[in-house]
Amino acid sequence: MATRIDLWKNIARNLSDLIVDAVPASMTASTIDLPSLLQPNSNQLTGRYLYIYAGAGVDQSKIVGSYNPTLKRLAIPDSFGSVPSINSNFIITSRFSVEDINHAISRYVGLARQRNLMETVGTSTIVGTQYEYPVPSGMRFVNNIRVVPSMGSDYNTDIQTRVQFEIPLRDWRIEPTVDGSYVISIDRRKLDLGPLDGHYISIMGQSRPFVGTVGTSVIPEPLEEYIIAGASAQLASTLFTSDGKIDPRFYYFRDQVSGRPGPSLEDYITSTPRGKAVG
Repeated sequence: MATRIDLWKNIARNLSDLIVDAVPASMTASTIDLPSLLQPNSNQLTGRYLYIYAGAGVDQSKIVGSYNPTLKRLAIPDSFGSVPSINSNFIITSRFSVEDINHAISRYVGLARQRNLMETVGTSTIVGTQYEYPVPSGMRFVNNIRVVPSMGSDYNTDIQTRVQFEIPLRDWRIEPTVDGSYVISIDRRKLDLGPLDGHYISIMGQSRPFVGTVGTSVIPEPLEEYIIAGASAQLASTLFTSDGKIDPRFYYFRDQVSGRPGPSLEDYITSTPRGKAVG
């Protein structure tokens, strides 16, 4: 599992755009010192994009105003609102800001959410007189509802789960509520929940992958390469050679996403919906 910042770094490396990934040796609200910087010329880092992705001052983007190669010092004209520390992680990129990369990631996250479904399980306690139970948050399809023993996990020693292990598809349906949510409605004409009072139901289904916007949000593993390749291809499409053509060094990412000459990465993340749709 990768975090969003892992994706940012991979994409920046793919495009030869990541210059620095480090922590400061010392700093103020408007300067960062880093002895390990190897750039010998003052213009090599001027105008580049700096982003704090962890530690104090996290989630701040700045433009490098100037660089002193003798002092190994970056000057930030637009001072940090919340001052980072020597434990703050930062990156410097050349052509693409973190906002540019984040936009490209979000686009391919959106495409992945249209094609990919993850297995999800939720649990509710059975109330013998209650025949409606909320669909687990984020679940888009419900395919199976099983009764779970009230004590332990041995189905054979629980007389009720020996009799009613699974609630058949024909005995329940998905219904909307007035507040816009959805419930699993069990048909009381076909199933008496009274004897199952106090037991649990395990609700199995599929949900769309959740990918947040903050740097530490976790990316589902099956989507990592698809999002990295897609975002790399999108950003690479804006990089042209001197004759106005897309730089051929980045054709690989375009071909990964489009499937030229074989299957595309999208083919590998596509899931088939199963069960009853929520909504």
